Amino acid sequence: MSINRNITIDDPSPLITYVGNWDGGDHDGDPFVGQYSNSTFHSSYTTGDVAKFDFEGNAIWLFGAFRPNHGYYSVSIDGAEKTYNNGNKTDDVFVQVLYSLRNLQQGKHELVLTNEKGYNGSDARNGYGWLDLDFIMYQTSSSSSSPSSGTGLAQYNDSMVITTGTPRVQLHFPSGTPHPIEISAAKAVRSMNVLTLFCAVMITLLRSARNLG
Repeated sequence: MSINRNITIDDPSPLITYVGNWDGGDHDGDPFVGQYSNSTFHSSYTTGDVAKFDFEGNAIWLFGAFRPNHGYYSVSIDGAEKTYNNGNKTDDVFVQVLYSLRNLQQGKHELVLTNEKGYNGSDARNGYGWLDLDFIMYQTSSSSSSPSSGTGLAQYNDSMVITTGTPRVQLHFPSGTPHPIEISAAKAVRSMNVLTLFCAVMITLLRSARNLG
């Protein structure tokens, strides 16, 4: 009897193919980055951007966020008709199921996630129409469905969690305007007095030398 297990793929994984203008950077301007799994996610703001994922299994779930500036997206499995959904919500909510499909026949499948910004006459104003992908989980009963060797594995309850890609290290660069070194007026006066005294001594020595000559 085959036993199902769940495998989780985080968004930076090279097993996910991103086509278009996806942003998988540090998202410095977003104060809610920490709400995403492992503080990482891929975001799209362009109609037609695609994320593809090939897997061998019998069920799949996509996780992301629903936020006020999000819009429509679609998902298709094995080239079938697209399923549309609207990711726009009044409040920010994270680790949400963007799409799920169970009861697939155990085998190889291809999932395609597409940004459908402006779909069905939806609001496509500047700043709207975002789509976030946080991580993918799929279920399989195949012992040969794990990604290639070298992938880190960690046991979490009854699920096998797979993390791939390079851990993100955020660098904090110095900010602000350098302050120039200021010399106070008192220090400047003292410097001038020393220079004047030095010049007077030199003139006196020169005059003495001439008189001796």
